[in-house]
Amino acid sequence: MPETLAQYCRRVFGLRPAAVAPPRPATLALPGPAGLHVLLGDSGAGKTRALKALGRAHRGARFVRPCRGGQRVADLFSGTPGERAFACLAACGLADARLWALRAGQLSAGEQARLGLALALRENPPLLLVDEFDSHLDFDCARALACNLRRLATARGLRVVLTTHRPELLPWLQPDAVLRLGDGLQTLPLPAPADLRDELAFAPGSLADWRHFARWHYLGQGRPGPVCAVWLALLSGRPAGIAVFGYPHLLLSARAGALGPAYAPRAVLAQGTQALNRDLRLLSRVVVDPRLRGCGVAGALLRHALPRLGVPFVECIAQMADHSGFLQQAGFARLATLTQGRAAQSLLRELARRNLDPARIGCAQLADPALARRVAALVQSRIQTGHGSLRRGRGNAAVLARRALERLGARPGYFLWRRSPA
Repeated sequence: MPETLAQYCRRVFGLRPAAVAPPRPATLALPGPAGLHVLLGDSGAGKTRALKALGRAHRGARFVRPCRGGQRVADLFSGTPGERAFACLAACGLADARLWALRAGQLSAGEQARLGLALALRENPPLLLVDEFDSHLDFDCARALACNLRRLATARGLRVVLTTHRPELLPWLQPDAVLRLGDGLQTLPLPAPADLRDELAFAPGSLADWRHFARWHYLGQGRPGPVCAVWLALLSGRPAGIAVFGYPHLLLSARAGALGPAYAPRAVLAQGTQALNRDLRLLSRVVVDPRLRGCGVAGALLRHALPRLGVPFVECIAQMADHSGFLQQAGFARLATLTQGRAAQSLLRELARRNLDPARIGCAQLADPALARRVAALVQSRIQTGHGSLRRGRGNAAVLARRALERLGARPGYFLWRRSPA
């Protein structure tokens, strides 16, 4: 039988390994509501022990750890209402449907850190404890997550205590207290605050810039509708975000309630599109580099771009914006929930008559001429209002039908930005 480690130590060193009581953990103060405390210290100084002791002392405290493993991201939120799960993901910069079918272990280190934070937020914890929040993250990604943590603490009234061994990140955390653990617990001066948004530069772009960002948009690589302006956010000279603007949808009933009868579908049909194209633009795409999400890049980009479009109104039709909040940060107001169009209403009535679930319509049902006509009308209406590259007949008909049916029950919001009076 091979010699054990204990036997080896006794034979060679004359040692008998014995358990040694760990040092008493440092006692940390609890932040106030919307407060964020940072604990610095070298490896082995006892930061984790102090954080665990604080967690034991306060009921409901939640440790935030990077989420890895084999479960799919969507499955990790089983039991959480879908709207709440999405809100938590959006708050942490993960409002990205392309990630939800992946396993947690397939995400990047930054996405795993954000996922752990989103899972912790589900329970409205009174205290968040984050050990080495910046572990394995590059400087820009760590700064973005630091800004995200600060914004969450402020917006949600959270108490947050975190540890790091990188004091250079303190300005972006904007802490309410900084402690160093070494020979005792020392209170350090607060750093001058920094905001990643202040480091952004903005520049006009072109449709060619969209190719860099299209991979991160939930609608995929497809080209947006007619494009009239593109604006970029740059961090250290590299693309950080994009906003794509086009011309407004022609027939939109929600617009009349916001801007008056001169912009109603009936007026556009009678008088033409001159006034519409003169006064309005459509915000069709906003995408931020995943490493930099959750710290206000989208809102800052839009605040810069919108006044430079030269029109009094910019509208946006969006489903996700209710949770991510960047439109409101840029000055948009949510004015209405869009009603179902005629094609959607007709199809819903036909499906109800046949007792069919839109999510379970198969090839056999789509072969029925009456149902096929209604589905085709729905597809065409969706193409005309959001998929410019498909207007020329591109795209697999079955795929387009499936996409339209999957979103048959969607009720996006109507958002409007108005230029401030000079």
